Amino acid sequence: MHLSLLFNLPREFIDFRRLHNLRNRKGFKNVVCETFFRKLFIDIFYNLIMKNLSPSIYRQRVIIEGTCKDKITAIQIKKYLTKLSLELGMKTLLPPVTHLSEQYGWAGWIHWDSSGCHFYAWDKPFSFFSADVYTCKRFDTQKAVAFTKKFFNTIEISFKEV
Repeated sequence: MHLSLLFNLPREFIDFRRLHNLRNRKGFKNVVCETFFRKLFIDIFYNLIMKNLSPSIYRQRVIIEGTCKDKITAIQIKKYLTKLSLELGMKTLLPPVTHLSEQYGWAGWIHWDSSGCHFYAWDKPFSFFSADVYTCKRFDTQKAVAFTKKFFNTIEISFKEV
C-alpha cells in the first residue's frame, strides 16, 4: 500500500522520487513538507487520539470542495442548500441564509432537523467553494458529491469524510 492512501493525500505528496525531481521549484519543498505534516497530524489526531465522547450519537460529516468556471451567487447558494436537503432526505427547519464578506466571499447555512450544512464560496484567486455537511442522520456521501458536482458544473471536485 502506498503511503498516500494511508493519509488520503495526493500521491505526489509522498512519492519521494517525484519530489526529488521537483525540489528545485521555488518554495515547493516547504509547501509539500508543511502540507504533508499538517495532514498527517490532523489524520492522526482525529482518527487515533480524539476520544469519541458520545458513541451512542451517530454523526456523519463530509467536506466537499471544488472549483468552477463561474462566480457563485447568493441565489445559487440558497438553491444548492435547498436542493441538497431534498437530495439527501433532510428535513429543513430554517431556510438557507447567506452573507457576503467583502474580504472572504460568500457564506451560507441551512438548518436541518438532524444538523445542517455550511457553504463558503470565493471568487479570488479563482471560483472555489467548500461545503461542510454535518448530520446525525445517515446520508449517501457519493450522492452528495455527485449532486454538488452537477449543480455547480465543477471543473474539479474533492471530498473527505471526517
